[in-house]
Amino acid sequence: MHPASRPRNSGSDSDDTDTTCSVVFDLGTTCSRACLVGDGAPEFISFPPTLRDPEQFDDTTQSKATASLFDTHTSPYECIVSSDDKADQIPLQFFPEIRHLMELRAAIGMNKYETTVRSRLPLFENFFARYDELPVEGKHAVMCHAENTYLTFLEQVHDAAERTADMLHCEITQILVTFPTSWTSWVQKYHAVCLQMTWKLPLGSIELMYECEAIANSVLSASATRNMGNLSPKKMLVVDLGAHVLSISGFCVELGSTDLSKFHLFRNGNISSAHSGVHLHAALVKAKIRSYIESNRDTISKSNEEALGKRLFASYLHKCSAMVKGQAFVICADLSSGEHHQILFSDETSRQMCDRCFSDAFNTLDKMLHDAAHDNEPRETEVVLTGRGFRNTSIREEVEKRVKDRGLVLHDSTHSDFDATESTNVALGAAYTVLQAITADEYMQMACFALWDTKNTGSPHSVIWSNGSSRTARFTMSESERDESFIVCYPAPRVTDMASIDETPNYKFSKLPNLPCGDYALHLEYETSSSSDDRIIAVHIHAGGGGEIEVVRYPVYYDRASRLCFRDIDTEQHHDTEHQINADFEEPQPLQFETPEELKAKILARTNYRPPKRQAFLSALNAFTVNNNRKHNDFAPAGASSAGKGKRRADPDSGATA
Repeated sequence: MHPASRPRNSGSDSDDTDTTCSVVFDLGTTCSRACLVGDGAPEFISFPPTLRDPEQFDDTTQSKATASLFDTHTSPYECIVSSDDKADQIPLQFFPEIRHLMELRAAIGMNKYETTVRSRLPLFENFFARYDELPVEGKHAVMCHAENTYLTFLEQVHDAAERTADMLHCEITQILVTFPTSWTSWVQKYHAVCLQMTWKLPLGSIELMYECEAIANSVLSASATRNMGNLSPKKMLVVDLGAHVLSISGFCVELGSTDLSKFHLFRNGNISSAHSGVHLHAALVKAKIRSYIESNRDTISKSNEEALGKRLFASYLHKCSAMVKGQAFVICADLSSGEHHQILFSDETSRQMCDRCFSDAFNTLDKMLHDAAHDNEPRETEVVLTGRGFRNTSIREEVEKRVKDRGLVLHDSTHSDFDATESTNVALGAAYTVLQAITADEYMQMACFALWDTKNTGSPHSVIWSNGSSRTARFTMSESERDESFIVCYPAPRVTDMASIDETPNYKFSKLPNLPCGDYALHLEYETSSSSDDRIIAVHIHAGGGGEIEVVRYPVYYDRASRLCFRDIDTEQHHDTEHQINADFEEPQPLQFETPEELKAKILARTNYRPPKRQAFLSALNAFTVNNNRKHNDFAPAGASSAGKGKRRADPDSGATA
């Protein structure tokens, strides 16, 4: 969550008659999606043909997400293309990480972190192998072109979103952007600054969320909407297999006792990512097909080359059960002329391809499954298999077998209409976090706060807040407990009495101050600031004699992804995320403490970026009938309707440079 994001507090409606809405933006590697979220169901944004390839994407809500970064003599608009396997085409989601590696080079030179990242993902290695061969002027031209292309893509998504919002008579006031677990805090900051430049929103209106958190919300929300009575996982392991990256994240889940849509997520620290191998294996097969056609040009007519290539690759997609087992397989195709063609992949070739493509992914998966299986109660862990990579049935069957062999439970979505391989899942999950957000006041009516001594976990926990009211807890601070006593929060507790609480999921809210040894009394108050609508938690500490010696105040904010108040559960995870690739990595101080303003100035200096006139693109938007291609969410919460109507805003194109 971006640190500037604020909680949704209860209060009076705005006097502005214009309906406001948020945009959820999922920048994927195969395609990107965005949707508007107002008072009703999520409204997916339709993109004009300039941002999608009708031959590849039948769905108008899928945009291109790949760019030719080395094509410096072509405009950024023309460099944004559909996904392909050419060496110079990079999914735009990876560009912020490329920019990060360039910043590291400038700060500390060539480094071990870059070597590790490049070995983790072949796309990075291919990019830098070609980039490093260029002269200095060529390197500068490529990076300037790449950064301008990235900004241009964000502009185009913004324009499509604005056009849809204008048709629905609403104003975009916030953007919620999902990002992969491999992004470090600097990469997140860079992406937020680029969005601020292209969307012209305050930095505090740009919120970031892990893709895995959005997926977990999508799974739980879809199940809750269908009123699934058997929805009861205490832990969830999200295995997201994309075309390029495998991402695995663990959560603890606390469900509402009466309303399944009221749930909370706790990141339990289990997070890992690796090269998925899916795109690479397909690219190797495509290369083999091209080589076959090239070597048989005498017998294959020019007019049949494209059709033969597509049919051979289709055969691979339907008959590739051996690809993850390293066994021999054959792909074949027949042309209308009656010609039969086939390509044999021997045992040795298939095994080499399998090792090259999938060894990292399966090793990472096995480690995470092993850790989950050795938990206290592995049957309480539900494994969710999601991502387009699982459309490959052979991969899915292999992973399902490994999950079951470990004694873990596979998530069953057959009764929730939830398709785990749909590219909409990330955007929908993020949209749910907007639609189903709770207020700080609502949270305080449900939550319980208690004093917890980590050295004596078997003892009753002394409650200091429950059922919306304060309690007083008395405790003795000893030398051995000075660093072991915390205030913990239970978002959905089952309170048995006034003085104790059952063991339910909780998070550490705050460590007690460094108090002298002695007897104390402690209670918690929930306050509204006299100068604003900000909510504050105040922890009052009294000495044994009754006199107040200290008051500690905490600002209230809302972590949308976890549906928890007062603390961002990912705060402690940032370092884990940055160390998951290389445990020795530490961000250089010039980058670590770089402010958004400084970062923006550097981007402007490098690119000479100014919002250009985009008349051709805007004309395409005007000609494109968004209204006829709208798609609504099948899992919208009960009672949700399409976005409300307010006064019509001025045309964003009139008299201004877009």
